Amino acid sequence: MASWLDDLKTKVLGAPPGVHLGAFGKHPGWDDHVEPIGLDSEPLVAARQIFYVNGIGGVIDTALWDKRPEETLPQIAHLFCWTSETDTLIGRMWSSTDGKGRSKYPMAAVAHIGLPFSYLQAVRAARVLSGVETHCRQASTGPEVRAVFASGLEELRAALAQPADGLGAELDRDACTRVANEMRLNEDSTFARTLYALDQKVRSFGFAQKASPGKISLKMLDADDAAQQTRLPMAGTDSIEGVAFWHKAIMGFAPVKKPLLFIHPIDHRWVDVILGTPTARQLYCIRANETAMPLVSAVPYELEPDFRASADEFIGKICDVATGAPVTPKPAGDTPPPLPTAADSVSLPPLPF
Repeated sequence: MASWLDDLKTKVLGAPPGVHLGAFGKHPGWDDHVEPIGLDSEPLVAARQIFYVNGIGGVIDTALWDKRPEETLPQIAHLFCWTSETDTLIGRMWSSTDGKGRSKYPMAAVAHIGLPFSYLQAVRAARVLSGVETHCRQASTGPEVRAVFASGLEELRAALAQPADGLGAELDRDACTRVANEMRLNEDSTFARTLYALDQKVRSFGFAQKASPGKISLKMLDADDAAQQTRLPMAGTDSIEGVAFWHKAIMGFAPVKKPLLFIHPIDHRWVDVILGTPTARQLYCIRANETAMPLVSAVPYELEPDFRASADEFIGKICDVATGAPVTPKPAGDTPPPLPTAADSVSLPPLPF
């Protein structure tokens, strides 16, 4: 593995922006991990190493998903989006097996777009990836899978080259309002509490302070900052709309200068957001259910009037959603109880590494 990885790293560093489609994981067409398909860009190489080999592989090595079945989703069926100031990765992954019937690792199809996140591009990429997954599941041999990805790359490039069809780069106000209502963000100050948790994590761990743009690359493995995972409400089954909503909210309220990874288990009403370089500790969330990891909006943060005012002002800029009853100012000299930290929002089993 090291030889082809080093070779690809040498070839793709400094490559111009473009559109790529890669694969990694397990498929019956190979007796072990899928041989490299389309990993011809630095972000795709990094995604395989950081997200799959180190991250998912690290969780599987500890067997935590097997040890806690009552806290574990029965299978992997996810869409993920990894964004930076220069690149976007959109991927689908699903439970699969290799040619020997081993089923611990998933299969993944990942599109790399050499541009910042765009709702329009993400929608089109997700549509192509859905078809790639369907055809991949039907393929039984390695050559058939390679043909699926070759065809998928042509379809992806054609789709992204089409003129705008009514969708913009961001969700408009009406769409944001509809999505927020689907998430019930107007109930019991849910939206404001969620923004508080995000703001705490972004600022407390310095994710907004990086001077140069954060990139999705193998250099992330050398980062010394601790990644942070947060579980947010999600709207229905439209992964891209929900991701686009939270991307807009995060970048508008507490801008992040480092890559953001969104992971949505399709058909479930939450999305996990990881700030910084994801490790096995954060990627345990992929199959963790709500018992293992509650939504951050369930934490009863006590919001001070100043924060509530700033949150309400921001919410009013992106959608027409009320955030709950106004906060009554506390009498002078009344010291409020300490606020819970963002780390209190999840209950993560300890990992032995």
